[in-house]
Amino acid sequence: MPTHQLKHALYQSVSSRPIAEQWGNLGSDEPDPTGAAADRPTNIYFLLHYRYQVSLSAVPMADHELGLLLPRSGHVWLNARLFSDVPRGRELATRDVWWRAIDISPAVRFLLGWCVSLYRTAHLQGVAHERLPGWSRRFYFSPQMQDTSKERVQLWSDIVCNLTELFAPESRIWRQLQAIAPIRAGDRHWRLQLARAHQNLEDMLRILESQNNCPATLIQRTLDGNQPITSLDDYVDFTESILHDIPLLQMQRLMAIRAVAGQPRPQASPAWGAGMPDPRRRAAFWQLHL
Repeated sequence: MPTHQLKHALYQSVSSRPIAEQWGNLGSDEPDPTGAAADRPTNIYFLLHYRYQVSLSAVPMADHELGLLLPRSGHVWLNARLFSDVPRGRELATRDVWWRAIDISPAVRFLLGWCVSLYRTAHLQGVAHERLPGWSRRFYFSPQMQDTSKERVQLWSDIVCNLTELFAPESRIWRQLQAIAPIRAGDRHWRLQLARAHQNLEDMLRILESQNNCPATLIQRTLDGNQPITSLDDYVDFTESILHDIPLLQMQRLMAIRAVAGQPRPQASPAWGAGMPDPRRRAAFWQLHL
């Protein structure tokens, strides 16, 4: 298949994606690694390393850089600063150490989930691992969006929907929510029903965040029906919500801002004083690019 056809295949909608059972067994030595049949978080490390044979490295990077994925070569580099604990020495060859390092680092876990979802999107379109198009995927903060074409927005939409399904499967989330409040599965008025049950929305989201080890944004997307992204504004709103959910990514953005402005890294508080404009509010500049 020509490269341009492969690229086109990756940009197709996931509206026709198969049901979970059609994914098959992801590994006999790890029963139910996606957690779809149990109330435990999705096993991102297992999917990344064993399902898609993607190797992970933690390396020093610039403040605005978060990572780099080379889909065809099966390697992902992430900024070492994103890890709560970076494996060293003999630990680099230890599965359980990497497993723990990913699960205790929310920013790393989210970005690796994005990588897995790119591979899943390709898999759903029948694109073989070794035949993936040769372009890379960078994760970074940048002053402008290089590509906002309809095809690019469609790819973002496909990956975001897949990512939501990966981290927060519908059956699991509704089951967990029903343990908190008497709400019918699939009820799109769940916020209203939660209020009627005298349950606090923020408290509920914190509980589900903890149970699934994923951003609250993905929990809400699942409960709202995991709708496609249809515009650049939708995508910007999504990335801003993710930054709100993952404080370390917010700090990385602040560090990137300061680096561009020629200011030293922040210590305890922002350098701008009362009445000064917050540069993070320049919507055309500090977006998370994935």
